[in-house]
Amino acid sequence: MMQWDQELELYLKKVNQWLAEAGHIQHLYPPAVRAPQLPLAGKQVRARLLYHAATALGQPPDRLPVLGAAIEMIHNASLFHDDVIDGAQTRRGEVCLHVENGPQIAIMIGDICFTRAMDLICRQDNLEVYRAVSREVVNLASGQLADSVPLDGEDASLERYFFVVERKTGSLFALCLELPAILAGLDATARQNLREAGLLIGRLFQVADDMLDFSLDPAATGKDAFRDLREGKHTYPYLQLLRLGTPEQGDYLRTCLTTRQFDSSRLLTIIRETNLPAIVAEHQLAWMNDIEARLAAVKNWQDGGVLRSLLEQLAFRRQ
Repeated sequence: MMQWDQELELYLKKVNQWLAEAGHIQHLYPPAVRAPQLPLAGKQVRARLLYHAATALGQPPDRLPVLGAAIEMIHNASLFHDDVIDGAQTRRGEVCLHVENGPQIAIMIGDICFTRAMDLICRQDNLEVYRAVSREVVNLASGQLADSVPLDGEDASLERYFFVVERKTGSLFALCLELPAILAGLDATARQNLREAGLLIGRLFQVADDMLDFSLDPAATGKDAFRDLREGKHTYPYLQLLRLGTPEQGDYLRTCLTTRQFDSSRLLTIIRETNLPAIVAEHQLAWMNDIEARLAAVKNWQDGGVLRSLLEQLAFRRQ
């Protein structure tokens, strides 16, 4: 395990070197005008998952750093655009790019990052890799598009929620599992199983993020409680509370979402009475089992149970 950790750290170091090179934009600015420092670090969950998938499929690590950097670059580009659309003020504890530099600059820098990422992908000289990345970038954008379509006062359905999450969040996780399969020359069935497992990992990740917003102990999460509710978002815990709660509680939740005003103590009472955390945890465990079943169908996959540990960290982080 120690050797694996050392190899992972070496890989991430190379990923960050590629990110630093691709994220350098000073030369694109007029003389004497200082370009903004791009916040490209983050937790690099996707780059880590790519490494794990490639290792589980027995792929050598030499071709991975440039792919990991490309996926992280795409992710960051989508965040620059997403923050403009949502009007977010902070990201990763820092002021958002568009707040300091204006929405036009943030959008154009996001466009540059998308293009730089595709340039990194082209260095693989593999048409199947390029096609897979292009497909998932379109899916990512379509997820943001679907998320931006107004509901006109109606409740979002779970079907719509999963439609958005599969594209907006799941697309890059799917890519992290599919690209190593392409490099390994696996057949279409194996690739599809890995891609579907990645989509479920994206669901797991997004629901965990949604649950942090509805945490019973916001002080422990380091995240403002009920921020998604204040922004009028139909998240997984909100939709589950509508299903689990009484009609009166459902009416109150809809009022909270519409007016964006609420009593936190009353919301916490509803969460406790509906046993929301335990029920969502059951859903997450079921998705993890589904992920493992899809991976078990790929005969080349051998990870010694490491992914299960990673999934549990993703699903139950600081809840």
